[in-house]
Amino acid sequence: MLSIEAPPKPKTSNPEEIANILDQLEQYSPEEAVKKPKEQSSPNAPSSEELIDEAPSPQQFSQNIPFNPQQYQPQLSSDTIQELVESVVDEKWQNIIEKFGDLGIWKERTNRDLLSLKQELLRTQDRFTQLQKAVLGKVSEYNDNISNINSEMKALEKVFEKIIDPLTTNIKELQRITDRLKK
Repeated sequence: MLSIEAPPKPKTSNPEEIANILDQLEQYSPEEAVKKPKEQSSPNAPSSEELIDEAPSPQQFSQNIPFNPQQYQPQLSSDTIQELVESVVDEKWQNIIEKFGDLGIWKERTNRDLLSLKQELLRTQDRFTQLQKAVLGKVSEYNDNISNINSEMKALEKVFEKIIDPLTTNIKELQRITDRLKK
């Protein structure tokens, strides 16, 4: 079974030390890269001048001769490289946090806003349902009132039917009486 361990924390998080290490890397020339490993070797090793002479010239680069950049780079320990990488990542992360703020707070605020929107939507749906019930209630009440008016008009019609016949006969009689009195 594979076990994955978290990488160790960098030994330094001091930005000045990291900048110093980066400056040393930038100032490290290819000649020094050639000299450094060979100077530590045996006395029979070629001198640094010989090694510099063996370094590829710009003309050789243009002739497509393979170039090995590792030959000219300083050897750094994996701890130093890890510290550099972690410091760069930490710096970039701090820049992101400065630009966007804390993502946890943003997420919490967004969740809270989403929850309040859901609650407002539910309240709006309840209000709409209540409004719909109120409108249906008013329409039903209006329908009942129209039905009552219809019933009352029919009753009034029947009353008029009963009253109109005697009234018309009385009016005709009064007309006859007035015509007699005039003569």
